[in-house]
Amino acid sequence: PKKGAERKQAILAILVENSTITQAQLMKEMGLTRKQVQKDMKELQEEGELVREGTNRSGRWVVKD
Repeated sequence: PKKGAERKQAILAILVENSTITQAQLMKEMGLTRKQVQKDMKELQEEGELVREGTNRSGRWVVKD
């Protein structure tokens, strides 16, 4: 598994390709635990690199440039 910054870049790359992917799907694709995925995505949101649009059910992820 990748280290923090690399892992976050990998998550962003996946979200650019598929903005409606779930955290569970990300876990499988990257071989991470739910906690790792949640932590990285929370940090990306705090850093302003990732924004959630819409509801948890039918929303999508927007990756900022």
